[in-house]
Amino acid sequence: MVKNDAAGKMNCNMQVKNRVKFYLLAMLMIFVSLNAFSKDNLYRYFPENTFENHSIYERYSDILDKLSPESIKNLSADKNAIRFIKINEPYYYVIKIIWTEKDLSMEFSEENSYKNQRESGSRCITRESLDEILLLIEEGNFYGMKSDVDNSDLTEGYMWLIETNIKGKYKAVERWWPEKGAFYSIGENIFALYKGEDITRKKDGGWNSKIKKSGASSKREPSKEKAEKLKNRGL
Repeated sequence: MVKNDAAGKMNCNMQVKNRVKFYLLAMLMIFVSLNAFSKDNLYRYFPENTFENHSIYERYSDILDKLSPESIKNLSADKNAIRFIKINEPYYYVIKIIWTEKDLSMEFSEENSYKNQRESGSRCITRESLDEILLLIEEGNFYGMKSDVDNSDLTEGYMWLIETNIKGKYKAVERWWPEKGAFYSIGENIFALYKGEDITRKKDGGWNSKIKKSGASSKREPSKEKAEKLKNRGL
């Protein structure tokens, strides 16, 4: 009788231990799955190590979720893209230029958060205008630029993010309240194209946007000299 009781207790203890092990294993699997989902979700638009703080990922991902839920970090071999996110509260803009050897388009989405108004559409731009942006990216050493030091605590103001994926090379730079320099010029001129302005090189060699009613939809042929220059430089 005593032996049977002891055997019963041992059996009961084994069952409890097995249940505890099963519970712990299940919890571990759930934790791993949630962690993987959280990581994938956090980096759904931007590659890991793009920004220093998770809140910066979340800031721009929330905007893209609402206005342009697509990533440009992975594109087909023949496709290139430039995306400009401009925050000037209460206004939010997402402007994207997509091109291949044959096609070229600009897509945009904007929001006035105070009035809860949104608009999206596309623009016609010329190869020459694209060439000017690409030259500005190259001459401004965009791929050597760095984002601002951690500004994750900044929730208001004037914030810009410029992304490029050109010939498989991805880069993203984020700045708070840009006012001058190459980064500012790139964003300014992308925005000028979105607003229907023409961008031109100034006589002193600098860059500026010049208002021209037919600028964004101009039918000028791309400059052969500039096209050859870009081709030689791998852009």
